[in-house]
Amino acid sequence: MKRKSFVLYLCTFVLGVFMTSCDDNADDPKYRSLPPEFTDMTFKQLDSDNDSIIKAGEKFVATGEQKKKGRLLNRTIYNWTATPANATHQFRKEVIYDKESFNPTDTIVFENPGVYNLTFTGRYYTSGNYEIVSKIVNIDKGKITYKTPTFQYYDVIIEKRIVVK
Repeated sequence: MKRKSFVLYLCTFVLGVFMTSCDDNADDPKYRSLPPEFTDMTFKQLDSDNDSIIKAGEKFVATGEQKKKGRLLNRTIYNWTATPANATHQFRKEVIYDKESFNPTDTIVFENPGVYNLTFTGRYYTSGNYEIVSKIVNIDKGKITYKTPTFQYYDVIIEKRIVVK
């Protein structure tokens, strides 16, 4: 009987120490996941000497330019869309961010000239504690939205208008 009581006491003590030590580190920044911070979405024509003119029927690369890398991020899902949707996209759909924290890119071909809205969405799953992030940053011809829909991930959305000749 004394042995059961001692084991129960020991288990309670160990659990209490564990919970206290976890609680002490809950606000420590080194254990906090953070999304990357972006400055812009840039465009580069692949088959032309003039990068500033995007032409219908020709490949170009759109890049989400990071000014600060994210940290303690695990699975990351990327998506690129265009409105109106008459474009072909080639992009990496999923990475483990902490191992592949490069700028996300999409190789795109628009079939017709026009004005399009290009949207990049990055869903960055946390692997540490999280911080609630909610802000909109205006950029030339667009905006960057940061939000924390749940403790499990951050969403970063870059929207930018592009003219295709």
